Amino acid sequence: MQTSHNGANGGTRTLAKVTGGIVTKAGTALGVINYGFIINSYNNNEFGKVTLGTELISNSISTFGGIWGAAWGVGWESGRKVTNTDWYQNFKESYWKNHDTFIGLKQYED
Repeated sequence: MQTSHNGANGGTRTLAKVTGGIVTKAGTALGVINYGFIINSYNNNEFGKVTLGTELISNSISTFGGIWGAAWGVGWESGRKVTNTDWYQNFKESYWKNHDTFIGLKQYED
């Protein structure tokens, strides 16, 4: 079987290769731009040094980690969306209020 654009596969491999290259370059560009947003947020005191570190590390994994990095980025951002919902915050507070003695925490005292 030929692999050129005129081959038996009708050029799908060439199209996939070109499209994949474009997607890879666009993803890298977005990751580099996101570094600027992260630094800007830190400079505006939206979060501290620990969050800055975790955001930069996660962005690096997402930007330069290939397909696994892209999967990491989707998971990271999905987790952020879920944990910022009222439903999750209410669940978390309710859960730890009922389970804090298990690990000796008393952050939800009445």
